[in-house]
Amino acid sequence: MSKTLTVYQTLKNKGNSAYVEREGPFNCNWENAWLGEGYYFWEAFINSAHWWGKNHCQNNYFICQAFCSMTDTNCFDLVGDTSHMQIFSDAIDQMKTEGLIDQKTTVTRILKYLGDIGIFKFEATRAVGYSSIGQKNSKYLKRMLFEIPKNSKPDHYLQYQPPIQVCFYNKNSMGLNGYKIIFPDEYNQGYVL
Repeated sequence: MSKTLTVYQTLKNKGNSAYVEREGPFNCNWENAWLGEGYYFWEAFINSAHWWGKNHCQNNYFICQAFCSMTDTNCFDLVGDTSHMQIFSDAIDQMKTEGLIDQKTTVTRILKYLGDIGIFKFEATRAVGYSSIGQKNSKYLKRMLFEIPKNSKPDHYLQYQPPIQVCFYNKNSMGLNGYKIIFPDEYNQGYVL
C-alpha cells in the first residue's frame, strides 16, 4: 500500500531562491548525519522545519516542500512499521554477538550493517529523533501529559507532532517531487504585501 507524505527541507537563505528551486533538494553534508548520507526532510509537521531554521540557520532560512510516495518496500520505517523496527532490533542483537557494537555505535552504523548483510535495500529511512528539537518546554514540541507528574517521577506524555525525519538516499527516492520554497511567505503563490 502506498501513502503520500508531505515533507519539508530547511535550508539557509543565501538569497538564491531560483537556484534552490531549480537544483533542490540538497544533500546533507554533515559528518554526523543521523541516518547516513542523503537528503534530509522533516515529515508532516512544519514546526520541526521552523525549529531547524531558527536554531541551525540563524533564523534566516527557506523551507521547501515536496511530496513522495511511501511503501513498506521503499522506506525503512522506524516510526510506524513494527516489522522494520524488529529488523533493526535483531541487527543490534546480531552485532552484539559478533562484537561489532559498543557505546559509540550509532543508528547510521546499524543501517550500514543491514546494508552490508544484504537486508537494507530501501530508498529512504524514516525515524523520530526524540529530544532532538529542544528542551521540554520548547514551543516547537507538541506534547500532552498522560498523567500529572508525581514528585520527581519523569513526565509521561504523548508527543502528538513528533519530529519525524526522512532521509532520502537519492534525489528522486520514493518519487520525491514538487520541490518548491514555501517559506518565507513571499515565495508562496498569491502572497500579497
